[in-house]
Amino acid sequence: MENLAQLEALCERLYNSQDSEERAHAENALKCFSVNTDCISQCQYILQNALTPYALMLASSSLLKQVTDHSLALALRLDIWSYIFNYLATRGPKLQPFVTSSLIQLLCRVTKFGWFDDERFHDVVKESTNFLSQGTSEHYAIGLKILNQLVSEMNQPNPGLPSTHHRRVACSFRDQSLFQIFQISLTSLHHLKTDVASRLQELPLSLALKCLSFDFVGTSIDESSEEFGTVQIPLSWRPVLENSSTLQIFFDYYSITKAPLSKELSELVNVEGYSDWIRLVAEFTLNSLQSWQWPSSSVYYLLGLWSRLMSSVPYLKGDAPSLLDEFVPKITESFLTSRFNSVQAGFPDDLSENPVDNVELLQDQLDCFPYLCRFQYERSGLYIINMMEPILQSYTERARLQTSDKNELFVIEAQLTWIVYIIAAILKIKQCTGCSMESQEVLDAELSARVLQLINVTDSGLHCQEHPRILLSGNIDDNAFSELLLTDAAYIFLGKPCNIIFLSAEEFEVESGACRIYNLMLLYACLSELLGLHDHLLLLNVIVGKIATNLKCYTENEEVIDHTISLFLELASG
Repeated sequence: MENLAQLEALCERLYNSQDSEERAHAENALKCFSVNTDCISQCQYILQNALTPYALMLASSSLLKQVTDHSLALALRLDIWSYIFNYLATRGPKLQPFVTSSLIQLLCRVTKFGWFDDERFHDVVKESTNFLSQGTSEHYAIGLKILNQLVSEMNQPNPGLPSTHHRRVACSFRDQSLFQIFQISLTSLHHLKTDVASRLQELPLSLALKCLSFDFVGTSIDESSEEFGTVQIPLSWRPVLENSSTLQIFFDYYSITKAPLSKELSELVNVEGYSDWIRLVAEFTLNSLQSWQWPSSSVYYLLGLWSRLMSSVPYLKGDAPSLLDEFVPKITESFLTSRFNSVQAGFPDDLSENPVDNVELLQDQLDCFPYLCRFQYERSGLYIINMMEPILQSYTERARLQTSDKNELFVIEAQLTWIVYIIAAILKIKQCTGCSMESQEVLDAELSARVLQLINVTDSGLHCQEHPRILLSGNIDDNAFSELLLTDAAYIFLGKPCNIIFLSAEEFEVESGACRIYNLMLLYACLSELLGLHDHLLLLNVIVGKIATNLKCYTENEEVIDHTISLFLELASG
């Protein structure tokens, strides 16, 4: 870069330009910052001297990618760690929220990757709590945001970090720091109890939830299970959790927040101008979804708004229409079609926000979307099936060919990837509005069957012969698409929940009675009709067979083998 002003102009074009060629040129010019380790010092210079938030975002996101993809020297990582802490303390309150979030993510990623390299990284909790005593609400929020992101980072596997190393870090963090962070969340809840006008209360509540939801024993949580409310915590936590003041503070917040939440839609629909407001919000949401090429963080907040409105539907009273029945299905369908449009247009390289290649962005987008699908599940489920059928048919036909156009195959696999992620997210929850339990089970089975069918296709004909395969990012790797289908499709069924696969009918009757047996019968009746899988053993055999195929065929791909072994461990541990 000749000068900082030129760089800031390029960043402005990268994030804001409506001209695809102009964005591509800016991306290509700025790519060096995220791939060349010699540019790390320049990223710090940009953070220190740039005036526009987009330049700051470039520097932060580039450093995050450098830290994630390269084995940087310990001294350099410690320097970045200390610099970001000081930067947030001095300039954090004036930064744009998306820049602050990116810097915090960078800070926590450096901490996790260096956890066993230097004990100074263990001071992250101490350094974060310093923000809580600065005397300003902005610093207090930053401190809590760091702790929130830290717990999430430590609890979530990272691309490029072996699962065994992730687990070692998570266990060490759990034993050394997690309880202290939970106590900080409780202290903050008491401190902010009277601060009703501020949104700061959401941060300690979120922090407490993340601490209690931590993967203490090394097995993923099944959110669709009826036992999801069980908290598996270390014995040393018990006195604090059994303390009456701990339980009382959560009930106090429940009474503060739940009552307004349950009433807000009832009150809102009776406000003059509600119909115009909800219609404009819907139009803005639809336009935002269709503009998929722009930064995707807004999608998370928009979907969260609609999810929050729908959570109040059971409390809706009076005759005033909420109009959610009209707009939510349209938003659901627009989200699905916009993801397909993004695939057909192709993805830029490293600096773009491709959520399928970014675990955090993908999770953000799929956090709330399943609740929108479940709102009118029959319509949404059939829409997904109708979208998937022709693509799956085309993919199946290509398996019988001797050759296939790689660009067309790329688009098909990318579309199927989105569908698998979306189906997995939907089946992890059971909340449903406007759909009977029987219809819900049938639709769950219909969606699941198509993913199982897709697994079979990936290991047949031309698809199992093509190595290496093309990743969604355009890079080359050995059948990463097969890896995706293994993990997500299997977890779909682990999330039914896991014991639905493994327990016999007699065991189910003891556990849950005739109602659960009936739901299970509906599930397998549909799977039997579609795929011939009439019981849990045949379904388990499909998943185990896929595990065996990967272990035999993809021995040179460390990431596929790592995910495969992790899934096998998940199955074995029950």
